[in-house]
Amino acid sequence: MNAKKKRRLRAAGFKTGTVQDSLGLNDDETRLIEIKVALALALKQKRKRKKLTQRDLAEIMGSDQSRVARVEKGDGTLDLIVRALLKAGATRSHIGRALAGTEAGQIGQAQAVKRSTSHKSKRRSAGQVTYDAKTRRAAARKKSA
Repeated sequence: MNAKKKRRLRAAGFKTGTVQDSLGLNDDETRLIEIKVALALALKQKRKRKKLTQRDLAEIMGSDQSRVARVEKGDGTLDLIVRALLKAGATRSHIGRALAGTEAGQIGQAQAVKRSTSHKSKRRSAGQVTYDAKTRRAAARKKSA
């Protein structure tokens, strides 16, 4: 996030910082999330390069499309993400390159801006995450239900 935008947001009463700080994650938890995100991104890229739909990959995996969608968002175990990558045709070296990107800092420290707007305002771009505190609370309630 550029300095001008940060100043404008702070002047409007928003708090800025890293996702790690905002969610209270330790370094190990942050690295694990970065690994999952890198592998999920690699899965999506591999699937698209192979010109497979999520439904096609789901059939190959013996699963359903919604599960593939969740896995591509990083919502799944590392085991499941790696299995999906392998089913999509990824090699060990492809997976290794995806993981090497996390060491090289290519995933980067995501930045967070707390906003109080609708769920549709959720936006992700390279190195930056804007999220809605209400959405997080709703997801936590849904998860515990």
